[in-house]
Amino acid sequence: GRLSHYAFCLTRRGANLSWIGYVCGILFLASQIRILVQRSQMPARSPAHSVDREGAELVFPKILARKRTPLSPWVDLIEKVVQFGPDKKPEVYHCLAQAAYVGVLVRTEDGRFPIIRQFRPCIEDYTWELPAGVIDPGEAPEAAARREVREETGLEVQEMLYLGKFQPDTGRLDVDSHAFYATAGSAAEGFEGEEGLTVRYVTHAELKAMIVSGDFCHQVHLAIYAAMVARGIFELRNEPES
Repeated sequence: GRLSHYAFCLTRRGANLSWIGYVCGILFLASQIRILVQRSQMPARSPAHSVDREGAELVFPKILARKRTPLSPWVDLIEKVVQFGPDKKPEVYHCLAQAAYVGVLVRTEDGRFPIIRQFRPCIEDYTWELPAGVIDPGEAPEAAARREVREETGLEVQEMLYLGKFQPDTGRLDVDSHAFYATAGSAAEGFEGEEGLTVRYVTHAELKAMIVSGDFCHQVHLAIYAAMVARGIFELRNEPES
């Protein structure tokens, strides 16, 4: 209070501006020291801790409760109570959980890629997709990928490259989606696959045209293609355009 009054008096009397700046600097420094002293005297707060799905320690946000309700042999409804901060009200979130999944972009020795056509009740329409499916209990992702390729196309995988594990929809789906790139021999002659599935072999140029036109619209499988482009696999291995 006295320093502020002194600064005011100096200004009224036409004191040198440098003195006013000096006094203002002292006032600012004094206020900052007072704030630091007050903070140092405050009792330390012990953060609340929780453990995430991987066992790592978290503070906030944290999961207070989980409830799993089976809806079918393939899908569970998950309800989670989440608290985002010590003073935040817990909120309820829902997602769907499915078994881990594999998708494979396969290149045959003549440079073509098998795609699968099937009816999807979810969207009430037929779609073109890559060989794919869920991982059986106790099955490794690569083994599941080889099995799905064999079951849906009749091809035997020769080499396989793991492209990574992706999350199809982090807001609504809890599913690990494993992506692979594989090479195989020639198309199997006279192959009769699973009922309701149609296999077609397309060139790289044809696949890109289907992506652009929207005929190939499975977003997870588009991510597999994007992962290959990002890695430069097509260019490095001189994939033919047609």
